[in-house]
Amino acid sequence: MVRLLLCSLVLSMMIGGCDKKDEVEDIGPVWILNVIVRDGEFPNREISSCAHVKWKYSGEFEDRDTPCRIDNNFVKVWEQIHEDVRIFFHVECPGYTSSEETYVDFAYALVDTNSDGQEVIQNRTINIYPE
Repeated sequence: MVRLLLCSLVLSMMIGGCDKKDEVEDIGPVWILNVIVRDGEFPNREISSCAHVKWKYSGEFEDRDTPCRIDNNFVKVWEQIHEDVRIFFHVECPGYTSSEETYVDFAYALVDTNSDGQEVIQNRTINIYPE
């Protein structure tokens, strides 16, 4: 009897834990940094599926890591935005030297000028070189 009660309790917690009603569906507005990674020796050749964008907010010391998704040369980094932010980032990829650290600014005021009003986007192309 106790075992049945325990199993019922665990099952109800699992089902309740999967309930999506309490999750926020609209996460905007967001800043988005799209990074295209290319081989510096052959600038028209995009590097597939190895790039990681290491990034942090201005004033932070620990890098956050965002990898390529699927098999592409494209890394999309994003977070919510509530004020102007500066993001420092560099690109790493096995077999290539890391890019130099650079930064990009996101102005919160630009969120309202976007067509859907939910994001502000910056696109960057970064060249990295074989080791």
